Amino acid sequence: MFKFELSAFADEVSESLPEQIEALHRNDIGYMEIRGVGKRNIIHHSSKEIEILKDVLDKEHIKISSIGSPVGKTLIHDDFAADLKTISKALSAAEALESKFIRIFSFYMPEAYMPEAEEPIKHRDEVLKRMEIFVRMAVKKRITLLNENEKGLYGDSPERCVDLMNELGCDNFKIVFDPANFVQCGFDAYKHAYSMLKEHVAYFHVKDVRKADGINVPAGKGDGGIKDILEALAKAEYKGFLSVEPHLYAFEGLQALERDPIHIEKSGDPMEHFGTAVSALRDLLKDI
Repeated sequence: MFKFELSAFADEVSESLPEQIEALHRNDIGYMEIRGVGKRNIIHHSSKEIEILKDVLDKEHIKISSIGSPVGKTLIHDDFAADLKTISKALSAAEALESKFIRIFSFYMPEAYMPEAEEPIKHRDEVLKRMEIFVRMAVKKRITLLNENEKGLYGDSPERCVDLMNELGCDNFKIVFDPANFVQCGFDAYKHAYSMLKEHVAYFHVKDVRKADGINVPAGKGDGGIKDILEALAKAEYKGFLSVEPHLYAFEGLQALERDPIHIEKSGDPMEHFGTAVSALRDLLKDI
């Protein structure tokens, strides 16, 4: 069996760091993709708060696989000065937490907010200009930015993700592949998206969804082609993380992360949902 390194968004269990750590320990995961802690994204914590958090994680033998930042999750017409402050905070957090990866986004297109359609290509030059500045900043810090495909962003299609990689792809700018997001945008995650992007994928979000009703489900239970992708990653001797992002429970802060309504469970035990997500992934990995 090919050996994958697992990580997870433990804030889907709780905003409390001790409970996030408990979830990771219960499921034998030694890495965290850190995002929300105490009602704030990690990049909005002070340097002293991050130092204290790092000490706690070290004592618990938890390492950070990536910073789940909100960088670039803004409208392309918004003031870029705010984004520059955000990326600076993210880079500082990554250094303090000894993470070589930061998850970022490629800016929301106007049609995500307005009824009249505007082709994303109209905003290509501005997207590339802003993203290039992010990449140059990351190169100086020797940190890799991971562009996530999310609905409504410039890079929500496989073709535009390829465009970003063709223009800016390098050791410090790669793809974090989210199969559920591609399905929600109407693409075949394995045959279409992965086949186009496989050479640029440096990180993988384990999140699945049913195309018919948009319900998030455990890995392998939806239309994300996750098993096929995992087999392809193993064959390619993939060296990155598999980061579990369950979205099986309406955890606090979820709606703030998403533009569209989320079709998932509204009740239950978040720790149990988290365990279900991890178990589903491990079941898929048994035969790979």
